[in-house]
Amino acid sequence: GTVRLWSREGKLIKILKGHHDRVWAISFSADGQLLASASQDHTIQLWQRDGTALSMLSGHESGVFDVAFHPKEPILASASYDLSVRLWQPISSLVQVFREHQKPIWSVDIRAQATSTQATATSPAIGELVLASAGEDANVKIWRSRGTMLTELAGHTARIWEVRFSPDGQILATASDDGTVKLWSQNGKLIRTLTGHQASVYSVAFSPDGQHLATAGQDRTVRLWDRQGKLLNVYAGHSSPLHKVSFSPDGKTFASGDADGTIMVWNQSGILVPPIASKQGEIEALAFSSNGQILASAGSDGTLKLWDRDGVLQKTLTGHTKPIQAIAFSPDGKLFASASLDRSIDLYGIDGSPIVTLWGHRDGVSDIRFSPDSQRLASSSLDGTVILWDLKPVRDRPIQNLMALACPWVKDFRKTNPKMMLGLTLCKAL
Repeated sequence: GTVRLWSREGKLIKILKGHHDRVWAISFSADGQLLASASQDHTIQLWQRDGTALSMLSGHESGVFDVAFHPKEPILASASYDLSVRLWQPISSLVQVFREHQKPIWSVDIRAQATSTQATATSPAIGELVLASAGEDANVKIWRSRGTMLTELAGHTARIWEVRFSPDGQILATASDDGTVKLWSQNGKLIRTLTGHQASVYSVAFSPDGQHLATAGQDRTVRLWDRQGKLLNVYAGHSSPLHKVSFSPDGKTFASGDADGTIMVWNQSGILVPPIASKQGEIEALAFSSNGQILASAGSDGTLKLWDRDGVLQKTLTGHTKPIQAIAFSPDGKLFASASLDRSIDLYGIDGSPIVTLWGHRDGVSDIRFSPDSQRLASSSLDGTVILWDLKPVRDRPIQNLMALACPWVKDFRKTNPKMMLGLTLCKAL
């Protein structure tokens, strides 16, 4: 399971350890700056030329027996015994990995620092990205984007399902299995605890103006609160536990999704449109597009559905192989992303056209959030890590362009390795 680097004179430079089974193939990038190794452990490891581990590409369902870089473009191809060939963009979309959690993480959020005049060890500068993450250990960790943990918030007595910053970044709300929602200041002080739900609270969302919060949970209700924590209304109508609640961009409506696949869209007076039977299994994620015209829902069946404001289905996307846990639209309105227990994050154009799949987590991805400028994406995982991704290398390169570049290369591989390509469908029309 090791890779050894040697000098031209035959001197051992370094032993690279990262795989958990035999290594079948290695390949250097055209500029010699990256090394990829393919292993029977189903993964591809990326290394810098000095042997520093960069990231692990996971997604194959069996051993990876070959790997090769494109001679000119930043594309990596891998072939596996799972009868698939996968194309990757190894140019480092992965910016930072946060590893302090010892248990699965269920939620992450990202904001720009709202106050402070200059950066210190405990206080980021204005505009610097700050992340919050939480999960099974019932504590919230606050991070600087460079990977330094700023503080840890303790107060919940059970698993935390969701963390969300207010739009102005001044308040962090956390929803927990202990039946409460807690509001924290940006310096980590507990402001107040919201009580009223009769069981676990699974979801919390701020209105776009930051003046209201909606919460949803196992007691099958949505509760609307003001910013000071005053309960304004309770919405009942679902017949099973609610997994997600999400506000529309104008703040006038919000949607909720439950365990039997029903979606309801509400305004402050009550139900706005007839309940939507999504037929997606349990609703795990909901999100409105940045212009408010599309509501995206994701279910335990692994599908992502796009609905118009009247609840009419517009499109179904089927890229994931396991339940989808999160959906997010970029603030600039150009992208949306989905995260799944299949360990992947799918990035789409706003029309639903696929752009790229991000691999890096070693277990299911539980949550995703775009940065305010839409240039970064934060993801949390059941593997206990948070990853911050740079989207600039991939957002303007649709998958169709990648295929146009890579398929002639795959065509040549198909000719020279016909037995290995049996059953594979990539670039089959060539």
